[in-house]
Amino acid sequence: MVSIVSILVIVHKTITILRVTLGTVTLAWQDSEPVFITEQGLYEFDSPDFEFVEFKDASDRLIHLGAKKIVLVQTREVGVKYDNGTLKILAKGRHLINSSTHIFHRFLSTQQKSIRLATLNADEKIRRSTQAKARKSHTPWQDTWSADEESKFPTSGPDSDLTVCETKDLVKVGLRADVFYSIEDPEKCINKIDTDELEDLVRETAVATLTNIIRSTALNEIAQV
Repeated sequence: MVSIVSILVIVHKTITILRVTLGTVTLAWQDSEPVFITEQGLYEFDSPDFEFVEFKDASDRLIHLGAKKIVLVQTREVGVKYDNGTLKILAKGRHLINSSTHIFHRFLSTQQKSIRLATLNADEKIRRSTQAKARKSHTPWQDTWSADEESKFPTSGPDSDLTVCETKDLVKVGLRADVFYSIEDPEKCINKIDTDELEDLVRETAVATLTNIIRSTALNEIAQV
């Protein structure tokens, strides 16, 4: 059986013939420099310094070879890169990065998200700390976290999502509540806080606010809500 790659690429001595199909990007090295071929067509190279690497799907969010990258930023997210150490935000669209001083860091979602508020016990805090470290070891340019990965860090129990507060008349109550948030200014957000800890910061702030409200409210007032 003949592979598709062997049909699209013919190499003989110093000659390389490539057929670039619609919707693909060809990655290669020429004179020790990365080359991307994005236009559909038939290409012939006769050089010992040309080396075909692979074909990539043009819809891939990140295509990279050496210092050269194509970054595809989708709706309701931004791309984060650093230019000589200076933060740069990439808007929706396709971006070509050529310089080795331009380092792509990650994708950051700007769509609205919800978090279930909860009062964390010691075990839960350890679990979340371990989970945060695992997220940081994840591929840096990915902003996704699969269900399989999430299942490695199970919650403590059926009531682990309760926010436990004390009312004005010193009665403990458990509440189920959610907070919704979105990132309006990605650059300011990244400069001010560690985005890997963003969700925990939003949760802790919301829990503290809710706790203060309950502490100033009597139990019978809560029951009437």
